[in-house]
Amino acid sequence: MSQQISLNQFRRAAWIVLSVLLLTGLLTGCWNRRELNELAITVGLGLDVDDEGNYVVSAQVVNPSSIANRSGSGSGSAVVTYVSKASTVYEAVRKITKQSPRKIYVAHLRILIIGEKLARQGVAPVLDLLARDYEVRNDFYVTVAKDATAQDVLSVFTPLEVIPAEKIFSTLTTAEKAFAPSIGIYLDELLTSIMSKSKSPVLTGIIINGNMEEGKQPGNISSIDPPTRLEIGNLALFKKDRLITWFNEKESKGYNYITNNVENTVGHIPCPDGGLLNLELIHVNTKFKAEMRRKEPLILIKSRVEANIGEVMCKVDISDPKVIDELETSAKKTLIDIMGASIKKAQKYKADIYGFGEAVHRRYPQEWKAMEKDWPERFADIKVEYKIDYAIRRTGTLNRRIIVEGE
Repeated sequence: MSQQISLNQFRRAAWIVLSVLLLTGLLTGCWNRRELNELAITVGLGLDVDDEGNYVVSAQVVNPSSIANRSGSGSGSAVVTYVSKASTVYEAVRKITKQSPRKIYVAHLRILIIGEKLARQGVAPVLDLLARDYEVRNDFYVTVAKDATAQDVLSVFTPLEVIPAEKIFSTLTTAEKAFAPSIGIYLDELLTSIMSKSKSPVLTGIIINGNMEEGKQPGNISSIDPPTRLEIGNLALFKKDRLITWFNEKESKGYNYITNNVENTVGHIPCPDGGLLNLELIHVNTKFKAEMRRKEPLILIKSRVEANIGEVMCKVDISDPKVIDELETSAKKTLIDIMGASIKKAQKYKADIYGFGEAVHRRYPQEWKAMEKDWPERFADIKVEYKIDYAIRRTGTLNRRIIVEGE
């Protein structure tokens, strides 16, 4: 009996000691904490490759003294861009400490820009660090600098937004929601497409419009009409991890229609008797599925669209229901043409950026086994059918066009 009591007392004592040790560990604080004034908060990161094959890293770091001073007499630019190069991205990032008094901190990254030259060589190797680093969050966009380096893009002074990386992020988000020629792609989405056996990635391009050297000067934002601007471009098509070509605006919109990434946009259609009429698309819901016909895959795209008349630049009576029917028919043909142009371009380069192969795989897993190895070739020849339900809901505050006397 005494032995049993002793054993219970021992267990109780051991439990108390263990609890104290655990609580003590919680009270010691974060062992790897870093103070805010020790960090270089990086909001934009650029990746390039030079002629010798070295990786060039550009880190756009927030200048806290300038941001904190809201009186307009701050101490210089709102950001500082550090540039370093090495044989690996990790080394190049660490070498920035030779220039910066603080260590690069990427947890608040807003935009990752990849130079076109590097994008054409392949982006998978340079993304490994960001995918592996536990400090990196997944709320930043990945983009490509069109006909430029990422370093050049991050060197341009931008109006309205004093932090260029934030300007790019906000502009891309706005363009995606209001016009739909672009799409914000996060790092995990890009990696998933790269590692997919059938689907190829797309990324939005960033364009430097104007003189590069003038854009690097503070005077670029002191003019009412800045000589150099950063603009959101169209989509870049990848095959695996390599950029192969660029879409134009029409083809980029077609991609977003097919992948159901259109929240709101505008576009024109031809009027029955000539001229143009602009429509604002207020609701778009697109789905596609795979079907097998005569042992060959086919993609059926179904889209339901609601639009309002936004601008009438032709002689047409929009109060007539028959005219509205004609306009809806014209809008259907225009939408099919836009989506078809996108698919035709992707098929030319055998890059399934839409996920058609995944649709076949989901519905016909057994047949997919025979198609998987040569899917790029099959995608290049796959047939696509469309079923469009298009409805014009409102005509605005006018039920007729503005008529000038004497017409």
